[in-house]
Amino acid sequence: MSKLPLIICCFFAFQSSGQNNVVNVSENNSVNVIPSKAVKVVASKTDKSVEVTIDGKPFTSLIYPDNMEKPVLYPITAANGAIVTRGYPLKSRDGERTDHPHHVGYWLNYESVNGLDFWNNSFAIPTDKKSKYGWIRNTKVTSTKSGAKTGELTYTANWENQAKDILLKEETRFVFSGTNDTRTID
Repeated sequence: MSKLPLIICCFFAFQSSGQNNVVNVSENNSVNVIPSKAVKVVASKTDKSVEVTIDGKPFTSLIYPDNMEKPVLYPITAANGAIVTRGYPLKSRDGERTDHPHHVGYWLNYESVNGLDFWNNSFAIPTDKKSKYGWIRNTKVTSTKSGAKTGELTYTANWENQAKDILLKEETRFVFSGTNDTRTID
């Protein structure tokens, strides 16, 4: 049997149900309807962060305080409540390694841009060596959108040298979603 008629039937059944679900068709053509969860994305008015929750439970936050070298998603929490990002250097946990202080949460950057190291920059770099490292500074949270199936966050940032000269302008958009068993960042 072709998968196409099954997928089309599932699509129409999914569309007509009026519910927020994910339809998964397995290799043996069995259909699994997974309820999507509401996603809330809210920028803080008091600190430099954006909170993301799924079905009222913490998922992640975009954090970008002035003392961090880049904006990051931290912490990231799985659907079962387990925190999947390490705590160090922000909130160390017993038994956790305390190396690589630049490995904070989930982020995007690159090591060598115009001769500056954006990857390895952290609070651990001595002041006399900071001129060889770049900063990624959040300039604005341009939009947040909550929804029944997905939530969205868009922000802009400047990649700068220590003199705050702009080398690159970045726009990042995240789409968050989840079910009872999954969490997704696109």
